[in-house]
Amino acid sequence: MLSMTNRLLFFLQLIDPHKMALMLSRLLVAPETNIIDAEFFLSLQIASCFYKKFIDQYFALYKKVKVYMEETVAKAKEVGYTQTMMNRKRYMPDLNSQNRQLREAAGRVAINSPVQGSAADLIKLAMIRLAQQISEKKLKSRMILQVHDELVFECPKEEEQEMRTLVKKEMEEVVQLKVPLVVDMGWGKNWNTAHC
Repeated sequence: MLSMTNRLLFFLQLIDPHKMALMLSRLLVAPETNIIDAEFFLSLQIASCFYKKFIDQYFALYKKVKVYMEETVAKAKEVGYTQTMMNRKRYMPDLNSQNRQLREAAGRVAINSPVQGSAADLIKLAMIRLAQQISEKKLKSRMILQVHDELVFECPKEEEQEMRTLVKKEMEEVVQLKVPLVVDMGWGKNWNTAHC
């Protein structure tokens, strides 16, 4: 008999990585299968029964995720807002709405907001620190773009190593967490080649 992890890994191997990323993002936003419409499954060419099995196995394997989701919604209903790691609040009046659709949509936002909001807080703090460091060190490199959790810099070749060290340090040390932040880097003539 396969362990839960092996069954889940076997299931994941049947789905291409792009579809898996879409499924996982949808799982965290809408964990109840009845919220997700049939068009979503059809677009991924995944039968809804497989998705239901995946959700059940996912929550069996990662029990704390479900607990986090339930506790986050309950606390937000009680206090009326969610909060990021940096104490930024997002108010959620619809969590107590009489309208089920509004209430469930607010629940999904309540689950997502602390995670996505905290990630936004961290990247903004890193950007501030990096801008200060680049200015203080009088580097020619420029921060030119933020895309979600990525920062894009324009750097002269002679500053590559210094920038790699600086960016990695500032982004990984922006806060101290139980699980360390790990930064991956790419270098290239454009954003596309930097991802290779």
